[in-house]
Amino acid sequence: MSLSAAGAPPSGSASGLDLLLAEGPGATLTGLLRHNASDQRGAAPYMLVDRWGVVRGYVSPKPGLELEPYLGQQITLKGAMRRLPAGDMPLLTAETVGWGGKSTAVASYATAAASGGSSVVRQIDHQEPLPTPVPEQPIRPVPAESLRPLQPMSDPPQPSDFGGDPMAGDPYLEEPGCGPAWGPGCGAGCGPSRGPCCGPCGPCCGPCCGSCGPCCGPCCGELCGPCGAAMCRGPAGLWVNTELLLWWMRGMHVPPLVTTGSLNDAQPGALGQPGTQIVFGDEDINDRLRAGGRLQFGWWLDCCRTVGLEGEYFGLGQATTHFRQWSDGNPTLFRPFYNEDPNTGNGVGERAEEIAVPRANAAGLNSIDGAASVDALSRLQGAAARLRFALGCGDSCWSDCWTGRTFHDSFRSSWTLGYRFLRLDDRLGITEQLTSTVTGEQGAFLIQDQFSTNNQFNGAELGLQFEMQRNRWSLEVSPRIALGDTHETGVVSGFTRTTDPTTGAETFATGNAAGGLLTKVTNMGLHSRDAFGAVPELTLKLGYQVTQHTRATIGYDFLAWSEVVRAGDQIDLNTTLPGVPPGSASPTSPVYPYRTSAFWAQGFDFGLEFRW
Repeated sequence: MSLSAAGAPPSGSASGLDLLLAEGPGATLTGLLRHNASDQRGAAPYMLVDRWGVVRGYVSPKPGLELEPYLGQQITLKGAMRRLPAGDMPLLTAETVGWGGKSTAVASYATAAASGGSSVVRQIDHQEPLPTPVPEQPIRPVPAESLRPLQPMSDPPQPSDFGGDPMAGDPYLEEPGCGPAWGPGCGAGCGPSRGPCCGPCGPCCGPCCGSCGPCCGPCCGELCGPCGAAMCRGPAGLWVNTELLLWWMRGMHVPPLVTTGSLNDAQPGALGQPGTQIVFGDEDINDRLRAGGRLQFGWWLDCCRTVGLEGEYFGLGQATTHFRQWSDGNPTLFRPFYNEDPNTGNGVGERAEEIAVPRANAAGLNSIDGAASVDALSRLQGAAARLRFALGCGDSCWSDCWTGRTFHDSFRSSWTLGYRFLRLDDRLGITEQLTSTVTGEQGAFLIQDQFSTNNQFNGAELGLQFEMQRNRWSLEVSPRIALGDTHETGVVSGFTRTTDPTTGAETFATGNAAGGLLTKVTNMGLHSRDAFGAVPELTLKLGYQVTQHTRATIGYDFLAWSEVVRAGDQIDLNTTLPGVPPGSASPTSPVYPYRTSAFWAQGFDFGLEFRW
């Protein structure tokens, strides 16, 4: 890195470095006074840097001139100036110190590519109000034995010394008034802190740490310092993340519910018969892609971002399946079941209830026109509240000697402890509408079976979060697991309604005949129990910092649930009292089976995160 001296101004500037006059006596140099970071024997004890931490020149006071009281202040030094043998870096032998009213500085610096001397130069222009002028101090003699011999400076600082590529102009990595996150000026007193913001341990941190206040640890301390720009940018506080979810979830399995069959079979429409085909059922439903949303928010409870609170809510749009089929007997429609009553329905075995059968059929079945419909719904939602605790963080700056690019790498890890809630709802209804076409026996029947389940998980959640960042890009990995209680609830209901074709009077089956085909007094009602549940979750998120406070993200989520009850699994095809209208014997089936299964949901999320 080099600094252009006056007399050789950068190309295109009006007057070069106005504050660096020609070599020789009477030259001036203006900037923030810092100790020289080099401890090489005989090195100049001081240096002047601009607001970005870039060295303007090195300073050796003339015997008798005391500069210690001016450390960390903007001053103008006058004296004899010469260039160091290593290049054009100025060295000023200061004779007097003072301020002017205002000063304009134009600094230029270049980073040379490793392959050949080409350079990229950026100009930085700024004006700074300076302190009120004070009289120049007279030179006071000091003993000669207290002076150190002046030796050439060590190699000029390189861009990587300042924690980022100053040519990048990245507002995310550079704070207004602080410049690169790293730089000279902190010294041993500020410990791991970096940058001119750390000052000489007075108002440490300065604008770099925002609301980190006077200090977080010794002069920006163990967290605000080591985590650099990744932690000390802007005020610590609130973040809000809004996401669009495109997820799939495991479908609900349903048994065969509607069939068609040949009238030439021994049991038309029954499962296992040669001519039977399943029209609806024996499949997973409600497993298609669906959209949803998630809102995450939180805030840090302390300025160094070591303890925070966060919460979230997500919901998926309900998935639905609808089946409708009406027939006058062509094609035939049936509802299959397994008859366990030897006294009805042609005995024990696979049987089928007629929904639509042609008139005057050769099989001798009732002539019926009818319609069958199936409606199913599934819905998932969840929420969480967590405490977040910082585990560690770090950052580094390095340059690629092949491309000349400078990278700012940082990482942060934390663990979370909190509460997780999930709710999964299923609904499934089967409806038959039948009209008998037998002469003299006309009548209308409505038969309905309803199954619904509800699963609610409440548990404690433990998680980890790792975030890696390079310049504007970031990658976040968050594994979590929640352990707790799953409250499983099922409701079964049904009815059979007969309508007299002459009077229009409606009659509902009651007593042992109450219910539909697959819902009887044996399984109707409310069923509930509690079971142990585990909910593991994994989130991967790739982010790009659009502005200092806004980040765009795309991610993948996977969530599992160890045990749930689904509505389709609670259908028992074993039944008694078949036929329309039902018989009157005391039923022993169907039963509520309490079948459980594992559940999962997964998909992509697209979000915008805002931080203040």
